[in-house]
Amino acid sequence: MSPAERSVKMAAIAASAGYNVDVLEWDRSGARAKAGEESRVRYVRLSLKAPYGLLAIIALPIFLCFEAVRLLTVSYDLVQPRNLDALFPALVISRLRGFKVVYDLADFYAESYASGVPVIRSIVRFTESSLARHVNAVVLAGPGQIEQIGSTNLPRTSMVFYNVPYDGVGVESVAAIAAPDAPGSPVRLLYAGSLTPDRAELLSNVERAIRGLAVRLVIGGFGEREGEVAKMASTNSQVDFLGRLRHEEVMALTRACDISLLPYNPRLRNNRVGMPNKLFEAMAQGKPVMAQVGTLMGTMVEQFRFGFLTDFSEEEKVRETLSSVLNYSRAELSSMGARGRQVFESRFLPEAIASQYLTILSNVLNLHET
Repeated sequence: MSPAERSVKMAAIAASAGYNVDVLEWDRSGARAKAGEESRVRYVRLSLKAPYGLLAIIALPIFLCFEAVRLLTVSYDLVQPRNLDALFPALVISRLRGFKVVYDLADFYAESYASGVPVIRSIVRFTESSLARHVNAVVLAGPGQIEQIGSTNLPRTSMVFYNVPYDGVGVESVAAIAAPDAPGSPVRLLYAGSLTPDRAELLSNVERAIRGLAVRLVIGGFGEREGEVAKMASTNSQVDFLGRLRHEEVMALTRACDISLLPYNPRLRNNRVGMPNKLFEAMAQGKPVMAQVGTLMGTMVEQFRFGFLTDFSEEEKVRETLSSVLNYSRAELSSMGARGRQVFESRFLPEAIASQYLTILSNVLNLHET
């Protein structure tokens, strides 16, 4: 896997339950130690600089060889590949080495990287759905993926591992951005996440929409469009770009903001059915969100009334929504966020999700013993 917060959480949960856990990681920055230990999880890294997005496919065979050599030379009882690219070598080698496979379906590739070419999309969909039939368990990122991959292709041992934050994560202030509210201070919007082409495009609409309004936009993250977003921020005094952030910093900024942005383009099916970590981080911190209309997360926001809906693809729609936001007092925004926190506590508690994940691991390993 590449560094991925959701996968790291699962590794830490398994390690805390007494499992010996190795994470094989592709360090695309080339800056991290090749081996190390964090939260009782051992990390073995391939240090290989590479871009994000489709261009990464150039270096992907090197990582897959790295994965294959490790699986052939080290004895494992269970392997959890993340996404289709890591799944294929894991399945093949499992037939030789006898370990069980739990498939972490973080992204359904047919609806992300292959979504623009119908023929390729069909091939990728068929491949991923077919391979899923041969694993011992599947860990989904959201319920919408059941329809994507097909319920008949899922093994009986499956679950949804929502990318929720753990309570107790530090929320120390982050410079002046986390300063206490002052009379007349602008409404603070936050986006902290991947800077993919589609999200960068929507963020540029937000940047133009806030001009002249009592609004400040804080952006943190990295990815294909990081340079473009940094340049955009430098031209607007209402925008702060913080670059790549640690999870603790993201949580602190979420606690300090007024509204968390969820700019997901619904043209991509993965976005329409996705339940991203940014949604759960805001809910856990009791912060309202601004979500995209026509998405599953937007439906939930509307149902439980803990945020605003807009169309991030249209600058004027975003500006209209923000103008409406400015009519709310901070007390009203706080009440709205509190409703999100109530939903989080009733439906998405990390302890319940962790328990279900450990049950999956136990059941699969018991199959190995019998």
